[in-house]
Amino acid sequence: MAGWTPDGLLDWLAAPAAPAPSTLVVVAHPDDETIGAGATLADLAGCRVLHVTDGGLGGPPEERRAEVTRALAIAGFQGQLLPCLGAGDQEAARRLVPLVHKLVPILRDDPPDLVLTHPFEGGHPDHDATAFIVSAAICALRRAGTVAPTVVEMTFYWWRDTQIVPYEFLPAEGHRVVTRSLNAEEHDRKTRMFGCFETQRNVLPDFLPIEFERFRVVPTYDFRTRPRDGDTFGKASSMALDAWCRLASAALDELAAEPA
Repeated sequence: MAGWTPDGLLDWLAAPAAPAPSTLVVVAHPDDETIGAGATLADLAGCRVLHVTDGGLGGPPEERRAEVTRALAIAGFQGQLLPCLGAGDQEAARRLVPLVHKLVPILRDDPPDLVLTHPFEGGHPDHDATAFIVSAAICALRRAGTVAPTVVEMTFYWWRDTQIVPYEFLPAEGHRVVTRSLNAEEHDRKTRMFGCFETQRNVLPDFLPIEFERFRVVPTYDFRTRPRDGDTFGKASSMALDAWCRLASAALDELAAEPA
């Protein structure tokens, strides 16, 4: 870890330049790295990408893996695509504790300067589970006296009634948001990356037009309560937000009872 400050990392994400921070991207599904930071990946030399689920409900896991491999090649990605943590699509919330246990040694044994991940926003249960897993793993590192990386969120989507709200964070007072506007070359590259995900052709249009990428340092979340008004994850899942929070609350209690 090279001594980057949180504001320094945000400044870098808004206007990348050499040298790049060492980065681990932790996202729920193959394609989330493209939605959140597809244009930025080319600037993150040595970056690692880690998927929590296999994305299997959107297509066969091996096909999803092949799609993301092609997309990363278009990005000019010079890092490493790590093995998936092994959760099934839409199942991460039911495996929170074992997934935290899998992430902790990845962060501990090869610590990055920066972790890029999902916000907790009630958009998709796997997205929120990923936000939980990263948060809990960081807490575990700190409990063990280990220096933890800075966690920065990317924009994805949440629901206002039945309408999707893409590329917009839920409000968090006092938290700086930076926006990287894409130039024509970056726009074209990210558009071609989107085109790699044939299994997601009915989903990715929700994220058009491709104009920018947004980032902020993770706020302090209470995973025991809903992140926003509303009872459901919209069209993303039949799981209720309160049911998700009960799973998170049980996982927090289990993790708190573990020795440091």
